[in-house]
Amino acid sequence: MRQIGLPNDSSAPAFLTDVPKTTLQSLVIPNFRRVGDIIAAVAQGLFPAWGAFWHVAELTWLDPGHQKLRLLGREVGGKRIADFRTQSGIYILYGDYGPLYVGAVWGDRLGRRLREHLNPNDLGGQWDRFSWFGFRRVRATNDDFGIYPLGVSVRGKQSMSISSAAAIGDIEALVIKAFGLRNIRPAVFRGKVEWKQLTRDKTEEFLEKRRITKQSKN
Repeated sequence: MRQIGLPNDSSAPAFLTDVPKTTLQSLVIPNFRRVGDIIAAVAQGLFPAWGAFWHVAELTWLDPGHQKLRLLGREVGGKRIADFRTQSGIYILYGDYGPLYVGAVWGDRLGRRLREHLNPNDLGGQWDRFSWFGFRRVRATNDDFGIYPLGVSVRGKQSMSISSAAAIGDIEALVIKAFGLRNIRPAVFRGKVEWKQLTRDKTEEFLEKRRITKQSKN
């Protein structure tokens, strides 16, 4: 077992540009507050939740002013729905000719970073799909109105032990999934939890049911 350190926002290294022999300093592991979270993370690997090739055209907004993106996804093979706008991790933007930009989110703000990239002064108009690989798992219980919250934040600077084999395996799986590669050996994340994007229609349908549920409980 080897230690994976937590870089701070100001000194976060470029995505996987340098992987030391004894540590994986480029990766962020959550600031675990409970033993149960530590056990769950070791069991689920580096990326307990991920989504591949989501579409910009299907994004919806949390507010009328278009300042906060919704990132609703449904668990593949399950019924859980979660909002990943506060996710942290690695993300890739795709343009007409494949991957355009790779970024790391260290502060629970995936939605904010994607919104910034939609700005014409940034990368707006140059990308139409994205993949994300999150460090925060989705909890097992919902908020009573259908949305399952994310696990503990990754804002802390603590570290945790994780096997090098598990970390390297997840990094390999990330590259295969993110770049749509067709390796002989299939890409398998230790966490094995993929989330499919909810389309605009499905999002509106879900939110309407959520609104009715809230009204009935008030």
